[in-house]
Amino acid sequence: DKIFRRADYQQISIGPRYTHDWNKDWYTGVEYEYSDRNYESPFENRDREHHTVKALVGYNALERTDVTLGAGFSTTQTSKNTEFGIEVDRSYDDILVELELAFNLPQRWEATLGTKYRHRDYTSNEPTDIAHYNRVDDLWAVGAEVGKWFRKDLFLALEAGWACNDSNRDDPTVEADEVGYEEYTVGINAEWRF
Repeated sequence: DKIFRRADYQQISIGPRYTHDWNKDWYTGVEYEYSDRNYESPFENRDREHHTVKALVGYNALERTDVTLGAGFSTTQTSKNTEFGIEVDRSYDDILVELELAFNLPQRWEATLGTKYRHRDYTSNEPTDIAHYNRVDDLWAVGAEVGKWFRKDLFLALEAGWACNDSNRDDPTVEADEVGYEEYTVGINAEWRF
């Protein structure tokens, strides 16, 4: 059995979004997200800077339900490091497709259900970096959020999600079932509207 060390990190993200209502049913938009993740020792070599741009199309299907389809591109940069004598680059580019159902509930409550597909290409150009060279990952995810608006500008919510990642990683140092993974997440979301 392998034992993996815990990797703690702090992450700061900002995500401005602009939408335009074409009529009472249809809207389009664009969204940008920046995030900066910094790992605690001994995993500082995994620090990353992330940029995402998405285009959105939305439809107000029912009086209190919105359907949104999004597609986008993201790039994540990490520093190149030498590990065990090999130059390692964990940087990657993603293509994203997302579908979301948003429900405006009574008493200023909101709920969201969503699914996402992500195609990831690692950008390492070092053939000896067997964990990342020519590597492609495909991920499917589903998530839910329930929250409430307080006053006119503060939104607090609980989030939960599940994701399944498949990879073509060809690494003789790991078992086949260690390449892909399933992930469960729980979180808290706070939004401030200007």
